Amino acid sequence: MPKKNKKGKGFKPKAGLDSLPGSDDDRETADNWSTASVLSDEGVSSIPSEDGPDESSAQENFEDKLKDCIDGLTEKSAQSRKNALEGVMKALSKKYLLDFLMDRKMTLSDYLLRCLKKGKGEEQVLAAKCLSLLCVQMGLEAEDLFTEIQPHLLTAMNDNSVALKARSQCAIGLAVCNFVSCSDIDVVMKVLEALEGIFKSSYRKGDKSIPSHPPETTHLHASALGGWSLLLSIAPSFLVTKLLEKHLEHLPDLLHSADVELRIEAGETIALLYELAREEDE
Repeated sequence: MPKKNKKGKGFKPKAGLDSLPGSDDDRETADNWSTASVLSDEGVSSIPSEDGPDESSAQENFEDKLKDCIDGLTEKSAQSRKNALEGVMKALSKKYLLDFLMDRKMTLSDYLLRCLKKGKGEEQVLAAKCLSLLCVQMGLEAEDLFTEIQPHLLTAMNDNSVALKARSQCAIGLAVCNFVSCSDIDVVMKVLEALEGIFKSSYRKGDKSIPSHPPETTHLHASALGGWSLLLSIAPSFLVTKLLEKHLEHLPDLLHSADVELRIEAGETIALLYELAREEDE
């Protein structure tokens, strides 16, 4: 069972770990919050290279703090959950933890999906990032998890009621999780189609005019296009040929977007398509 704070004041990691302050300025410097110590240089980079009691103690301390962060994902306070998500994200970014995660993958993924489904805005962004990192950590060992995770990321990405920033992160997460944790080409094709459904809204309209979207919307389109390109790089030749024929004449439309991020993604995607086409010819 998750640990509960005895005083009922939300998630607070162990000694020396303070909660993230609630102001916007403080939130922008979230690296100062409690879980910075989960991933602090003291806790990880100073671990001795040789096996010994110091290394064992440091690893145990690291894992104990990470366990606290995982437990914190169930707190009632949204800010406490965000604090915990920050800690999990930092931990998964800092150190390879396959053995630790193998024993907790179902619990952690369940908590993260709960944050994704029930949370709002930044909490959903952090949850999607953590889900991506979980799959990166575990690779094909997480294929069963991806089967569970994928529908929720897909739903959130396509949900107009979800914050655009969160939808963008779900698009990235969907592609990354698929890339590292899925061996089923039918699933890859389904995800490619879903991502395509997002970014093609920036193609020219029927009257040949270039659509004008708010910056957060074009960021979503750029994220979807980047994820699409990632999966295209591992697609089988028959699918590459099909997608070349479908998109190559439309992708240059995105080079006329007012958004520089989308233009860059479009240029990189066009370059990738030509590279894949050349490989097919060879």
